Amino acid sequence: MVINQLEKERKKISHEKTLKLKRAADIKRENLEARHPGKIHYDEPITPFIPMTYDEALEILEENTWINRNHQKTQSTAEKENMKPLFDILEKCDAELIKQPSQIKGKLFSVSMYSKKTDDGICWGHRLESIIQKSQGKNLDSSMRFGNQIKASSLNKIIKNHMEYGKQRDKLELEFTKIDNKYQPLKWSYEHGNPQHAGKVKVLQKKIQKLLEKIEKLETGETYLTKHNFIKIAQTRHELKKEQDAETFVSSFIGDMTANKAQHQKVYKTLALKMKEDGHAVSIFIENEGGKETFTFSDPNYNRSVRIDDKQKFEDFLLKHFLNLGLDAVRVTDFIYKNKQS
Repeated sequence: MVINQLEKERKKISHEKTLKLKRAADIKRENLEARHPGKIHYDEPITPFIPMTYDEALEILEENTWINRNHQKTQSTAEKENMKPLFDILEKCDAELIKQPSQIKGKLFSVSMYSKKTDDGICWGHRLESIIQKSQGKNLDSSMRFGNQIKASSLNKIIKNHMEYGKQRDKLELEFTKIDNKYQPLKWSYEHGNPQHAGKVKVLQKKIQKLLEKIEKLETGETYLTKHNFIKIAQTRHELKKEQDAETFVSSFIGDMTANKAQHQKVYKTLALKMKEDGHAVSIFIENEGGKETFTFSDPNYNRSVRIDDKQKFEDFLLKHFLNLGLDAVRVTDFIYKNKQS
C-alpha cells in the first residue's frame, strides 16, 4: 500500500515536472516570436539541451518584455554605434560585406541569452561553424536558412557546440588547478634544497604541460576541426604590448599568408585573441583562384563578414581593426580541409 502510494506520488511529481519543462519550452518560443515574429523556422524545439525551469523561463520573458516592445528601435541605435568603427575602416578598403548572424544582436543573440553559460558570448561556436560551412562552399547565413527564416536547428547547433567547448574547458582547467596545487609546494621545496622531490616535480611538470596543450588545442579549435576533416599546418603566437607590435604582427601575418599560398589554394585561420580582461575568437579564410587572392575576415560580433581582394587593403583593414580592439596577444592557427583541393 505504501509502495503504491509512493509510486503514485513519484509519477505525479514527474508529470508536473514534464508539464513545467514543456511550458518553459513554450515560453522560450513565445519570447523569440515576440522579438523576431515569423523569422525562425522551428524544425526542432529551440534549445532543448538547455535546462530551464518554468520560473526561469518566466523571468527571462519578464526581463525582455520592454525589449520586445522596443526591439527594433534599441537594436538599430546600438548596432549603428557598434558597427561605426568597422564601417569607417571599410570605406577605404573596397570590401564586400557578406551577411552572417551576430552574437550581439538578432536571433542568435536572443537564443544565447537562455543560458548563463552563453549569455556573455558564443564566438567559439560561431567561428568554427563558419569555417565548416566555408569548407563546404557555403556561408554561415545561407546555410542556416529555410527560405527567409533561420532554422532553429542551426541556432541550436552553434549554441550547443559552444556550451560543449565551455564544459570541456572547465573540466581541463579544474584538472589543471588540482595538479598545480600539488606541484607548486613541491617545486618550492625542491628549489629550496630538498632534492627528494625532483622526481615528483618532473612528473607533475609533464602533466601540466600536457594539460596546457589540450587547453590550447581547444581554444584554437584544433580539437574540434580535426574531427571534421581539417589538418593543422601551422601555428604562431604574437605578444602585442604596444602599437608597433600590432603593426609588426599584421605585416608578418600577411607575409605568412603569402607563404601558405605557395602550397595551398585554401587556408582557414583561427585567431584566438587576448584582451586585458577577456578573449575573443575570429577567423580568416584565404583562397587563390586563377592567381587572384581573396581574404575573408569573420568576427562573430558583427552581422557582416568582410571580403577583400587586395592584400595591402586587407592589411590596412586588419591593423585598424586589431588596434580598435586593444589586443594583448594573438594565437594564429592554420588549417586546410583535407577532402577538398586546398
